[in-house]
Amino acid sequence: MRNRKWENGGERINIVWPVLVCGLAFLFAVLSTSTILSMNQDLSALYEYPYLNAQHINRATNAVSLMRQGMNRLTIRRGAKDYAAVRTLVEEAMPELVESLDYIAGHYLGPAEDVDVLKDAAEQIVVLQQELLEHEEYEAQKAKRLLEEELAPLYDQFMEDSNVVMVWSTAAVREVDRESDHTTRKVVILAAVMTLFILTVSVLYYRSIQKKSRELKGRELLFSLLTETIDDVVYIYHATRRESEFLSGNTERVLGLTEEELLRDPDKRRAMFADQESFRMVEAIFRGTVLRKPVERECRIMNPKTKREQWMLLQVYPVLQDGGVERYIAKLEDQTEERRTRQTLRDALENARQANAAKRNFLSRMSHEIRTPMNAIIGMTAIAAADPDDRAKTEECLTKIAYSSKYLLSIINDVLDMSAIESGKISITREPFNLARLLTELGAVYESQCASRGVQFALTNDLSEEHLIGDQVRLNQILHNLLSNAVKFTPTGGRVRLEVGQTGQQGVYRQLCFTVSDTGIGMDEGFQKRMYLPFEQDPHAGVLRQGGTGLGLAIVRNLVTLMGGNIRVKSAPGKGSVFQVELPFEPDQSVCCTVESGERKDLRVLVADDDRGTCEHAALLLERMGMSVRWVLSGAEAVEEILWACADGTDYDVCILDWQMPGMDGIETARRIRERVGPDLLIIILSAYDWSGVEPQARAAGVNAFLSKPMFPSNLHRALREAAGHGKTPPAPARRCGRYDFTGRRILLAEDNQLNLEIAAALLESAGAAVDQVSEGRAAVRAFAQSPPGTYDMILLDVQMPVLDGHGAARAIRACPRPDAARIPIFAMTANAFAEDVAAAKAAGMNEHVAKPIDAEALYALLDAYFRGDKEE
Repeated sequence: MRNRKWENGGERINIVWPVLVCGLAFLFAVLSTSTILSMNQDLSALYEYPYLNAQHINRATNAVSLMRQGMNRLTIRRGAKDYAAVRTLVEEAMPELVESLDYIAGHYLGPAEDVDVLKDAAEQIVVLQQELLEHEEYEAQKAKRLLEEELAPLYDQFMEDSNVVMVWSTAAVREVDRESDHTTRKVVILAAVMTLFILTVSVLYYRSIQKKSRELKGRELLFSLLTETIDDVVYIYHATRRESEFLSGNTERVLGLTEEELLRDPDKRRAMFADQESFRMVEAIFRGTVLRKPVERECRIMNPKTKREQWMLLQVYPVLQDGGVERYIAKLEDQTEERRTRQTLRDALENARQANAAKRNFLSRMSHEIRTPMNAIIGMTAIAAADPDDRAKTEECLTKIAYSSKYLLSIINDVLDMSAIESGKISITREPFNLARLLTELGAVYESQCASRGVQFALTNDLSEEHLIGDQVRLNQILHNLLSNAVKFTPTGGRVRLEVGQTGQQGVYRQLCFTVSDTGIGMDEGFQKRMYLPFEQDPHAGVLRQGGTGLGLAIVRNLVTLMGGNIRVKSAPGKGSVFQVELPFEPDQSVCCTVESGERKDLRVLVADDDRGTCEHAALLLERMGMSVRWVLSGAEAVEEILWACADGTDYDVCILDWQMPGMDGIETARRIRERVGPDLLIIILSAYDWSGVEPQARAAGVNAFLSKPMFPSNLHRALREAAGHGKTPPAPARRCGRYDFTGRRILLAEDNQLNLEIAAALLESAGAAVDQVSEGRAAVRAFAQSPPGTYDMILLDVQMPVLDGHGAARAIRACPRPDAARIPIFAMTANAFAEDVAAAKAAGMNEHVAKPIDAEALYALLDAYFRGDKEE
């Protein structure tokens, strides 16, 4: 029930009229009661005289008549059975006669002698009947005489006396009737007078009540409007009557339940309260539980309409009346926003505290981490400057300065990446890229690092698709961090392995799994729980000796999450670590990587490599191409297998040999095979290293082509085509040491900072390239536009230049109406190294993004790849 009319307890209504009406009603009630009692007495008399008396007189006369009939039977038949039957009849009628006479004697209001005569006659009848029934030996004549002369007159006398009592009772009825009529007239007159008076008083009182009622309705309407427009739900419950008196009309808006649902459905009330203690308190009100003190508590409710959690302040106030609780006033106040504001303030305070602590911790760590390589740079510079004529010492100092500079750069890059992640400014791009090329470059870098540390490195894959759509930069960063940690913490003689495979498919996305495993020092369970926190380092792992900021794994974890993947780790102290990263990528359907129609698929291939995993992977790729494959684990086995095949007439068409195998390497194996089987067999050398230094020797030994590790369908196709004479000799992998020769290449370089311009020009010229230098973007556009087509092989643009920045210059160059404007490689050179900076450079028409400070070897390798055609322009 909603909005039940109720009066304000503080408003006193004039009680004169109610008291007067109540007094008159009491007087009328007293007079009416006395009159009605008088009438009731008369009616009782009317009921008893003659009705009850007549009833008992009739019962008495009936009993006497029955006994007379039984006694008359003895005048006709006087057998033993007849006497017995009459005795039974008399015994049955006697109690009724006695009971009726006793009632008449106790209630008859006429002359007492009438009842006495009646009782005497009855007693004589009983005595004579008893005498006749006890003396069966009386002669019939004597029995008849007793009946006719003595009993018969008594029967007649009893009947006459009964009529006298009946007549007197009938006369009493008429007297009672007269008294009842008189009483009725008095009651009717009194009722008419009292009714007229009460009606008059009631009309006057009604008018007064109507006035008060209009005032109360106005106040109630105002109260209802107020409660419906605020976020407080008000409920008034009458405890003594156990019914709802008032419920504000804003329940559905505030709580998500209609008034009917809130009042009538306990299940919905229970479901609404997330805090069961608050629900029990509300239900206690409905059950009439006595609460003599105000109660206040915070509670949580689940709004069924908005499906959101709300915090409410529940307040219950008992209204006491005459020592007991008359009503409960309950209020639910929505404090969600207030609580959220308080929580936001508390969180902001806590975040500020944590930020200050993190800032202090960060500054402390960075001070140590940055000062360490800076100390080496400054110290080695001072040592080299102190004795410039000692060339060996100077070269050693320069080497250490270069190492410390790269380490300092890695610290700065990690800090910038972590800052971008925590500020939410990092973004994930979706661009086409070649996974095989990315893994090949990774393998080249870490194969060299592992070799220098005496650690075995292996990269295997089980992929059927190389061309994907995703964030190549972030994937490369994830794998670099994991592989660098694996190499860093794996001692000499250990192994580091990168495995890539597909674990599932969801819609158009392929779920790729990148597994980085090592046999290094491992991690205990305690550190595994903290290893993804920024700046966390394992104190038992010699991290300080190895160097690092403790940000690598934190960056990896955040990047994997942003890319929609997950990361798992399995590790134990002394048993190495295995990191598994699963990431979703979409295949690039615009690129086809199938075997060309002109390529033979019925070739017999022999693979020789001392690594079983490499052999199995090569066999898998070749079998997918429809070829017949066999593999062996040494050069000697390869020669023996080739000879057995020749003897059986099942010659091999292709032989793939690992370059560096123990005992007999790939070149020596190729020489022996070529000596025995001649020029028909195609021989391919497989290597993870730069083969350019041994290419002449390998060609002389009979090698047809070269194949880089790790193997992918694309480079395997290319090597087979080249070996069969269908293509050019594939370029050797980019050299990781030694001088690159860019003689004959002309490069346009734009940089507004004179020192940076000199450094970049010197690096390029030291590799043999001719460099044209300009200091701003418009000059770069003008130099390109005014030069003949084909003058420049490459353009390097700083991004932040005055007047026209690098992005604008790249767009202007691409828009030039000349044939080489669309295809000339353009590199961005900038200190902005985030993913969004790379995306902005690509959007402006640039091919690559080179981060400052410039890594000379990385820049040389990138330029060499474009000059040699490995990169698509």
